[in-house]
Amino acid sequence: MPKEIYLLKDGTEVPGITTVLSSLGWKIDGIKWWAWKLGKKGISLKDASKEATDAGTIAHYLIECDIKRTKPSIEQEFAVIENRKETLEKASMAYLNFREWKKMVNFRPYLTEERCVSEKYKFGTRIDCLGFIRDKLSILDWKAASGIYEDHLIQLAASKHIWEENNPKKPLNGGCHLLKIDKQEASFSYKFWADLAVEWDTFLHLVAIHYARASIKRNTR
Repeated sequence: MPKEIYLLKDGTEVPGITTVLSSLGWKIDGIKWWAWKLGKKGISLKDASKEATDAGTIAHYLIECDIKRTKPSIEQEFAVIENRKETLEKASMAYLNFREWKKMVNFRPYLTEERCVSEKYKFGTRIDCLGFIRDKLSILDWKAASGIYEDHLIQLAASKHIWEENNPKKPLNGGCHLLKIDKQEASFSYKFWADLAVEWDTFLHLVAIHYARASIKRNTR
């Protein structure tokens, strides 16, 4: 997948949230776990594309299709599925749990894949989903992961603020919501934060370090 480019109004390229987090080591926990799992199976990083798809990844895909109102095609998307019958049963159960959650909180999608650029703080992102939860505009993310990591919360906080910078008349008064689907068992859990002030402050420090690091690199040439 090609790198997404974010530009300020004057044409200056700025980093995305993921770039800032990755370059400063805030996205390595999940990657390390994934690499360890591959190594345990005797699969090299070079051959990672041959790894069988787990239940959590399929459940994540089904939830994404539901939110974006697209028809799922598991056969086309996933060539190799680990323990096929059991895996699909787990993924289906996680998806059914998501459908129950939708009814419980009266979730209604508003926007998906929304590009935003911050002129003030000089970064960009593509917000996966905004929607109404209990009739309040909220930001929603869903992860197929073995746990909730710090970078998940920082990403939510940064996405919330960049949206509100660009849409001051449409604040996300419903807060930040995260659905976690365990990769192996596809168990479904839900977290909500009304405010992620510490995570937003942390991201601002990370952006400052990102630009400072770029300046230091230039001085080494």
